[in-house]
Amino acid sequence: MKAKNLSPVRKSSRPMPDHTQDWAWIKAHENEYLAQWVMVAHGQLIAADPSLRSLLNKVPHDRQKDSMVWFIEVDTGLEMGYF
Repeated sequence: MKAKNLSPVRKSSRPMPDHTQDWAWIKAHENEYLAQWVMVAHGQLIAADPSLRSLLNKVPHDRQKDSMVWFIEVDTGLEMGYF
């Protein structure tokens, strides 16, 4: 079998955002948003919704930049998220 040629890795010139404040907000408010997706930026709630698609449709694309999105599971608290 022949190996595939992969594109070279490109490094972003944009620094990774610091989500320390966002993580603190989520930990402090997770019980208020059980079974919902939450979008947080700079330590403040941007939007919350049970549907990820609805959440993303609520928030203009430029406000989503550098935000943190998490789904808060009912039984176990924080479950999954992405940046």
